[in-house]
Amino acid sequence: MASPDIILQHLKELARGEIKRQRDIQSLYKNFRLALYDALGVESDEIVKISSLGRYRREIDLAIDDFAKKLRAGLDRGLISGAKIAVSHASDEIKALQKGIGAKYVPLNIRASVVISRAEKLLLSQYESSVGRYSEHLRGRIGQILSQAALKNSTLDQVTKQLAGQRGLISAESYQVERIARTEYLRAYNIGRNQSTREAKRVLPDLKRRWDATLDSRTCDICGAADGQIAELDKPFKVHGVDLMTPQDSHPNCRCAETPYREAWKEYFK
Repeated sequence: MASPDIILQHLKELARGEIKRQRDIQSLYKNFRLALYDALGVESDEIVKISSLGRYRREIDLAIDDFAKKLRAGLDRGLISGAKIAVSHASDEIKALQKGIGAKYVPLNIRASVVISRAEKLLLSQYESSVGRYSEHLRGRIGQILSQAALKNSTLDQVTKQLAGQRGLISAESYQVERIARTEYLRAYNIGRNQSTREAKRVLPDLKRRWDATLDSRTCDICGAADGQIAELDKPFKVHGVDLMTPQDSHPNCRCAETPYREAWKEYFK
């Protein structure tokens, strides 16, 4: 089921925005690697001692806390950005679809400040939880490596490379943050879309929402099955017997979006 051109255009814009977010994450990780180098010391032949683990961990904890703070700030900016873009996209799409069916144009008043405020209430605690879980995961993995290094008489240089080298733990873990950022940004976008459509529903009471999948070689069975499904604004989508309030509830890295829908627009989605 194909979407109108304007919706396809908006899905492509989201994909292009993903490149910028990945660059931001790479920069964040670069700074985190440098902080780990500072915490442990570079090119040091000093043997990692069990008696020194507490000191190393305190330094590393500070680096992780700073990293988590910047990651959380980045997700907060993503929330605002995603919600703002959602307001613009929802408004443009509803206007275009009204025009497409030759109906009398009904002016919309989608209040961006209201949409963003509602999105913040729904998402901020979830962002905090995502960042907190990832921070604790990093602490655990780094702690394991430090303890093993002390038992093996490894040098600080060896541990630093194992943690922060080009092929070390931090590089291997970077995909986790990319996944968090991508999923949470699109979740913010879709919640912004939903709240924008709720605003528009005051004028167009029959508005619903539609699941729009990005259909290509990477589309999974879940999203392929859900593509084109229609749901009320306050009701979940049902996919393989599971209730999903947003596409991003289906799986991490979901690239799908929800779009406004009315039965009068049905022919434009064929």
